[in-house]
Amino acid sequence: MSSSTTGTCNYTVQAGDTSSDLTVLSISGTIADSASNAMSNFVPTTNLAANKALIIDTTSPTVTESTSITTPTTDTTPDYIFSTTEAGTISYGGSCTSATTSATSGSNTITFTALTDGTYSDCTITVTDTATNASSTLSVADFTIDTTIPTISSIASNSSTTENTITWTTNENSSSQLSYGLTTSYGTTTTESDTSTRVTSHSVSISNLTCATTYHFRVISKDSLENTSANNDNAFTTSSCPSSIISSGSSAVSRAQNLINMGKIDIINRQNLNNENQNKSINNLNLKFTKTVKPGVKHNEVKKLQEFLNNNGFELAKDGPGSKGQETVMFGQLSKNALAKFQASKGLKPDGVFGPLTRKTVNDMMKNNI
Repeated sequence: MSSSTTGTCNYTVQAGDTSSDLTVLSISGTIADSASNAMSNFVPTTNLAANKALIIDTTSPTVTESTSITTPTTDTTPDYIFSTTEAGTISYGGSCTSATTSATSGSNTITFTALTDGTYSDCTITVTDTATNASSTLSVADFTIDTTIPTISSIASNSSTTENTITWTTNENSSSQLSYGLTTSYGTTTTESDTSTRVTSHSVSISNLTCATTYHFRVISKDSLENTSANNDNAFTTSSCPSSIISSGSSAVSRAQNLINMGKIDIINRQNLNNENQNKSINNLNLKFTKTVKPGVKHNEVKKLQEFLNNNGFELAKDGPGSKGQETVMFGQLSKNALAKFQASKGLKPDGVFGPLTRKTVNDMMKNNI
């Protein structure tokens, strides 16, 4: 520079230069006046650092993974932890994004957002410091998200009198479980199986069922992430009760009692027994009538009397209340009419009142049938 009373010095920043407050210790070169008289002792009288804070930063941040995302996972907003040597701005690459855009020096936790089922193998993170030095790209370890429940199909039932095996398939490896019962509330659930090695072909067997009975059930399958699928209600009916469960005793009472002891008697069983011996009543288990009943009376012995009449040729009605299988505790006109017919057949006064003479006749009939 010539013909000037001021001068300018330039400092070139090079790669690797770092300074929190740049200063000048010396200046090289010659300063002379127009007569070529050189200036001596050219030393800055004022330290540059005292006038202005000049920061020199050419070092890029270093980013490293601290904790990877557990994989596979059902979490669609998983946390990822990494560390950086400098604070700065985060840039995301690939299919992962997050609301977090800044990083602090040290450990940082970010939450990836709006992810869906699938495998993520292209997610990256870059940190740029305040001097615009960018870190090298950090590749996030691959991870998989799975929130899809197994698909259940091909449900089949193979029942016998007291057992059943339910089978079904799933579109992915899953566990096997079954809920069942007499209503859609089920009530019994089997132990979950096929958990160590999950399968696509499932089979669960149940036992101690009652013959000739309808059961409701639904199958349940869980994949390794506990994504659970339970199908809609299904039903099966066990096979008819075999005649072998009836003892060889000659009386209907003995046979019915055996059924009760085995826990097998129900409405269907009673109907089967009636078909086998129309002239003998299961209700003969209650061997003796003790109460006088007449129109307007409501008592358990009324129902027992209706059952006796229905099963001995004096039906109250073909269907509806009072008919076979639908006996009631109310003594009404139907009961009176049927009882009067019975009384007439036995030479008794057909008044339709179940009094002492009629009661004794019925009790003697029941006793003689045992």
